[in-house]
Amino acid sequence: MDTKCTNSYFDTVFSEKSEINSTSEYTLAEYMPGIKRIVKTSARVRVLEKVISDNKVIVGGETIFNVLYVSENTGLLKNVIFKEPFDIRFDKDIGTSDASKYHICVKTSPVAASTKNTGLRLMTARGKFTVSCEVLAFSDAKFCLGDTETPKCGLETLKRETQRAKMEINEGIRCDISREIKIDDDAPEIEDIVCTDMDVCVNSVSVSDGTVKVYGKANFKCLYEAKHDNDTEYISLEQEIPFESEVDVPCVESSWEATVSAFCDSVTVSTLNDDYGEQRIFDISASVILGVFAVANEKCTVITDMYSVNENIVPTREKNRIYSLIDKYSSQAQYKDKVRLDLRGITEIVSNNLELSFLNPEFSDGSTFLPAKGVLTVLGVKENGEAEAQSAAINIRIPIKNIPYEIFKNKVKWVCNTYMCAYDCLLSSGELEISLATDGSVIALCEDSVDMITGYEVSDTCGKDSVKSGFSLYYPQKGESVWNVAKNHGVSYEKIKSENAITGSDFEKETPVILR
Repeated sequence: MDTKCTNSYFDTVFSEKSEINSTSEYTLAEYMPGIKRIVKTSARVRVLEKVISDNKVIVGGETIFNVLYVSENTGLLKNVIFKEPFDIRFDKDIGTSDASKYHICVKTSPVAASTKNTGLRLMTARGKFTVSCEVLAFSDAKFCLGDTETPKCGLETLKRETQRAKMEINEGIRCDISREIKIDDDAPEIEDIVCTDMDVCVNSVSVSDGTVKVYGKANFKCLYEAKHDNDTEYISLEQEIPFESEVDVPCVESSWEATVSAFCDSVTVSTLNDDYGEQRIFDISASVILGVFAVANEKCTVITDMYSVNENIVPTREKNRIYSLIDKYSSQAQYKDKVRLDLRGITEIVSNNLELSFLNPEFSDGSTFLPAKGVLTVLGVKENGEAEAQSAAINIRIPIKNIPYEIFKNKVKWVCNTYMCAYDCLLSSGELEISLATDGSVIALCEDSVDMITGYEVSDTCGKDSVKSGFSLYYPQKGESVWNVAKNHGVSYEKIKSENAITGSDFEKETPVILR
């Protein structure tokens, strides 16, 4: 699913939300023990395809279920992973089937996941997710007419100097993070791997000419059964795996800002023996998929009005959105709160799984927040040694100090790549406390709507007093009275002030003003 966009200027032409409701029946393989009880279910969405077909946006992929259960005969914890394909067709017509000038952005957020054992070797899993889809249209839109196109007819134009953002996107970059991890010598030897998980976080990004360098880490988590002669013991292991990658983005320069999306594409884990023949090494085969979004401002001039004193011209008027880069901000933050879960009888937390999706920053009550939604699943052990899991929907607002409140005075479009770089769950006095840290970055773009002229035609009916000449330009002296100019030219005093953004009674600059 590699994607490269090299056309710089963009606009949002489509933004919709939908839901994935996956249901999958799974039959255990013959070598797997039967099901006594389902303990824990987690689920993730993997987007494999984003296409435009018959003027519609289609998003395809798979829901990956990870189910932990107690085996019927031995009472040991066992884990199975299975997948269910999905296909979403958004109803809104985007007006084209040519995908070459478009880029589809998709974000998913978990809502709920559960599994029911419907037989000794049969289970039914359900997962619910929200899917946000946005389509960007890229073009080489021309906002200003060049001097070579000016007709020989005394053309007068009213121009507005502004900035517009240009964007480069390079997605589908695979970064291999496979490696071996050896457990400590004083830790129990590995009998069996119960379940594994991996989260990815981008810590920093640097931009040079033609290249974006990405620095990040993967948080590897594993629950394994320890090798003992008598009792069964489960050990939870966590290990950070740092990575870095250079992504080629030919058009970028060192002055550009960039933010990077990242997710774990695949993870398989097996065990190896160490030099003493003991099973103490995890052999991890994994990869991360990166997506670079690079943005920079460019000065541009738009023509907002024109007329000719010699020819009858007919301008082509359009209302266009222009995005300009405000700035890039770090999304580093800390958060701690209590979560309501029924943990009666649970004496120890063995492992936990938090699937969290970050939304765009918000401003309310004088503070800036980073909203996040997801699902927390906690695996605990009771006094009798029995494992039990509880899940809860997470809907939090993380205070973030790195984004100034003044930004929210604009109409802002966000490019948000925030990650949960660390989290922990602590059981205290029967209550569960969650603490987490975020990292990554967000890019803020200011959206402005501009009425502009993108072209014109010279009419066959020419005349010096043409009615098409809808305005004239006047070049005032600094300090000249607005009232006197209005009186001398027979136009409204208030209209001069409103159309030219004049606050006082005199002209403060020697720049042309509209009179009509």
